[in-house]
Amino acid sequence: MKKIGLVLSLVLFFSVSFQVNAQWFWQNPLPQGNTILDSYFLDNNNGWAVGRYGACTKTTDGGETWEHIQVPIHSTFISVNFLNTYIGYIGDQEGNLLKTTDGGNNWSVQQIDTYADINVFFIDQNYGWLLSSGTPNKIYRTSDGGTNWQPYLINTTHFLNDIIFTDTSHGFVIGNSGEILMTYNGGINWTHINSPTTAILLSIKFKNSFEGFIVGNFGTLLKTIDAGINWQLSFIGSDLLSDIDFLDNNRGMIVGGKIYFTSNGGSTWVDKTFGSLLGLSTCNYLNETDCVIFGERGNIYKSTSNGNDWESKLSGERNNLKDIVFVDNENGYIIGSYGLILKTVDGGKNWEKMDSVTNESLNGLYFINRLNGWIVGSNSILLRSINGGQSWQIDTIPGCNDLYSIFFLTNDIGWAAGENNKILKSLDGGETWDIQQINASQSFNINSLSILDKNIGYACGFYYTYLTPKGIVLKTTNGGLNWDSVKTDNSHFNSVLFLDQFNGWVVGSSRTFHTTNGGNSWITPDIGGGNDIFFSNNLNGIKIESLGYKSNIRITKDGGETWSLPQIVTDNDLYSAYADLNNFWTVGSNGTILFSNSPIITEAIRINYNSKYQNQYCQLQNYPNPFNPSTKISWQVPVSGWQTLKVYDILGNEVATLVNEYRDAGSYNEEFTINNLQLSSGVYFYQLRVGDFVETKKMILLK
Repeated sequence: MKKIGLVLSLVLFFSVSFQVNAQWFWQNPLPQGNTILDSYFLDNNNGWAVGRYGACTKTTDGGETWEHIQVPIHSTFISVNFLNTYIGYIGDQEGNLLKTTDGGNNWSVQQIDTYADINVFFIDQNYGWLLSSGTPNKIYRTSDGGTNWQPYLINTTHFLNDIIFTDTSHGFVIGNSGEILMTYNGGINWTHINSPTTAILLSIKFKNSFEGFIVGNFGTLLKTIDAGINWQLSFIGSDLLSDIDFLDNNRGMIVGGKIYFTSNGGSTWVDKTFGSLLGLSTCNYLNETDCVIFGERGNIYKSTSNGNDWESKLSGERNNLKDIVFVDNENGYIIGSYGLILKTVDGGKNWEKMDSVTNESLNGLYFINRLNGWIVGSNSILLRSINGGQSWQIDTIPGCNDLYSIFFLTNDIGWAAGENNKILKSLDGGETWDIQQINASQSFNINSLSILDKNIGYACGFYYTYLTPKGIVLKTTNGGLNWDSVKTDNSHFNSVLFLDQFNGWVVGSSRTFHTTNGGNSWITPDIGGGNDIFFSNNLNGIKIESLGYKSNIRITKDGGETWSLPQIVTDNDLYSAYADLNNFWTVGSNGTILFSNSPIITEAIRINYNSKYQNQYCQLQNYPNPFNPSTKISWQVPVSGWQTLKVYDILGNEVATLVNEYRDAGSYNEEFTINNLQLSSGVYFYQLRVGDFVETKKMILLK
């Protein structure tokens, strides 16, 4: 593991191939921004590194440049081993072993165990081992290049972290609680070795047949000079030691919380830590001068001076990114901390850093056309551009603290919102602002605005005077003269989006809510909470959720009736999402910009609307849909009562009333025809009301 390997060949043994349907690509930082956990160099030029949630990168020039390789699954990869430039293996945390025979262009996947870490180690073209940390711990051994694998149990209850063989017979595994086990017969039987520590042991390396080292937490360093029979304990500082590598009998290095080098075989170690490093996880000593190290947030550093100087090989902005907006298919903007503004003119392929005019954190962004845009941020900062972001006028909104959201209907009419119950309106493009009336008794922050027209708008946020989270959704019907609560919940509300006067979404820290009647009632889809939700139209939507150690992305292609299963693509937090007709973006911490073009939903969950009426009320999708000139709408109700069925256009204007009368319980259908109606092609809505039951569905007219 984690070493310069042998160039060998191997026979293909997988039979299951995965086709990639929905891939997310890194646009920043490059090659990618997830934590790297393991690395492997074949020689001075060819190397691989893998890590969390699909992180897989490749170099062919000794670590100077890196290419991100797309793999068919986005699980966390913990080990990588290549036999030559074509054949290689990756083991993940879910019991899978991936194999490529063409240098990473295509991968096949074999499930070895269920929910187990798979560490892979080959010593030559025939002999290889897989360490599975499942229950129980097992070793899988091959002597025919992986055509067949034979499992053997390891008698330990401790979690095992690394494996190494010094020849085809002698090998070691190490793990938690100071566990060291040794085999003399190629992994068939294992013997417990007396360990001088109870520390977590993470990495083992032999520099020759007799001398080996093990590193672990709390600065733990073990050394053997008798082929692993006895181990001596010492310490290097008190930080976590994650990995160790040796170039030869004298030169070696250790990484973790710090970086250490030895030039005398490990007798003494010199601290060569630089800067404010994040945790380092794996290292490679390539030759007499060159070393490469990897760690959190995709960090890659290379030294060509034995660790005296280091250069980052991860490119791109690293500030937190808070919001993203596209004006058209080509022109888009991203804002973030320390006044960062990025712009693309090629649909996101490249992002250019604009001249900074402030060091404040920028939180909310809105462009009404290619020229006119506004940004709000911390300490009441307000930026305005009238030339497509080439320059920005800097100002503040008096009486405000931090501002989080901004929304403009025209070049003149707009709203801004933020801390301490602040919703403000401007009628002159942001030159002056008036505070609006919020009908609420407690203090809260406004995180998001969604304005439909000059009268109707929505806002969401959370009360900060409560010990437990409490969110609020506000609505105005008079252009913001008054804002009234239409929804509260024990969840921080982070983002609100209304597609029309009926259909709206609000996403909170733990739950997502959907309304089809303008906020009069809400259902709770079983899709978790999140930081942002965005729809490009009435069909394509994206929701993002950060859980501290991973971030989920869900996609809908049918207006939210079904959502993809959560796809985890990064361990960075995600703050904002955007979509157009074909493409999806999300941005977040550590400069994260992720992009997907037309992801295909192969697995999804269907939302159960009106759950309290399930098995009672049923409104079927109109048929045919799309339609021209007529379509049939069917439904059933369990009780007698007044029923109305109306059709609206996308702006909420009533188009037709199909039913408005008292009816008995039963099943019904009505035909809607466009004869004598001056209707254009597009999306329309039909809404059924029976008592307090309300449901709205979409239909499409195609002429």
